[in-house]
Amino acid sequence: MMEAIVGIEEEKDEDELSSPVINFSQLEYLHLENLPKLISFYPKVEKMSTSEGNSSTQAQFLFNEKVAFPVLENLVIRKLPNIIEIWEKRLLIASENESKSCRLKGLEVSNCEKLVHVVRLNMLPRLQNLKRFMVDNCRKMEAIVTVKEKETGTTSNDIIVFSQLTILNLSKLVSLKSFYHWPTRFEAQPLFNHQVAFPVLENLVIRKLPNIIEIWEKRLLKGSGNESKSCRLKDLEVSNCEKLVHVVRFNMLPRLQNLETFMVENCPKMEAIVTEKEKETGTTNNDIIVLSGLTTLRLFELVSLKSFYHRPTRFEAQPLFNHQVAFPVLENLVISKLPNIIEIWEKRLLIASENESKSCRLKGLEVSNCEKLVHVVWLNMLPRLRNLKRFMVDNC
Repeated sequence: MMEAIVGIEEEKDEDELSSPVINFSQLEYLHLENLPKLISFYPKVEKMSTSEGNSSTQAQFLFNEKVAFPVLENLVIRKLPNIIEIWEKRLLIASENESKSCRLKGLEVSNCEKLVHVVRLNMLPRLQNLKRFMVDNCRKMEAIVTVKEKETGTTSNDIIVFSQLTILNLSKLVSLKSFYHWPTRFEAQPLFNHQVAFPVLENLVIRKLPNIIEIWEKRLLKGSGNESKSCRLKDLEVSNCEKLVHVVRFNMLPRLQNLETFMVENCPKMEAIVTEKEKETGTTNNDIIVLSGLTTLRLFELVSLKSFYHRPTRFEAQPLFNHQVAFPVLENLVISKLPNIIEIWEKRLLIASENESKSCRLKGLEVSNCEKLVHVVWLNMLPRLRNLKRFMVDNC
């Protein structure tokens, strides 16, 4: 039955309108969960024009300018079905010294069915301490960051920088169009366009985003090394994205050299993990894809997958890993439910000299439910598997 965390009696609303800001001066952790009637943390009381004169109970901002949390570090918001916006716009455009959550390090938003975005563009300067950010199961959410309408000083070239963010988790967002959705764009957008930067991001999880057809924008991928948006990325998980046909373009790979754990699962239209999509300047049939830090690779339930790196000029059946793919420190490889794969390693790769070994540190190998696979390894591959400790083959 709770409609507010801080309440006020209706007959005192005139005094309330002139009351000072409520300052939770020591509050570091705030968790609001499963409050189906909550309309605001501290609602504004409005006189109705009707004869009853009772207060308004319509949906309001969760946090308005009447509440301040100057040292708040962790905010969790779950199952608040009436909340349509977290921060009031008037609060967001306040000057820097009026910042309400400038120390925020962890933010989790989940199961808020009316929420269409998490934050407006003008709030972002206050989130420069944010390190952990999770958004889950908000079915109407179209963007994480929005301008909603034209805001003073914003242009299509503004860059959003999350300078401290190390963990980003986006899950079950069935209406999401883009992380930062510019309203003048009508074409399908990538999840991350050139206006978004995460310079220290280490962990990225993308689950159940059915509208996303590409993760990174091509224009972003072609940027120079000093423009890298995710150069520290260590862990990447992509799953249940039904329109995604690849994870990354070839030109993105130099930025993924710190990647250690990589999992792709249940993306039914995905034909390749790495693709060129069309002929790109400077790429040839001899280009080598090297993920120099990758230790764990898991590929699950990819029913359309043709190859890890699929060149569009090839029409014949390809092995999962051809001679253009190298994982020099790979230790764990799990392959399951890849129905189109007839071979794991290309023969040309296997007969390469010892110093060209692609998976010589492999310790764990699991292969299951690959119905067209006729063998796991060529004889010439065996010298490279001398470190193998765990080996499982099931239901092929």
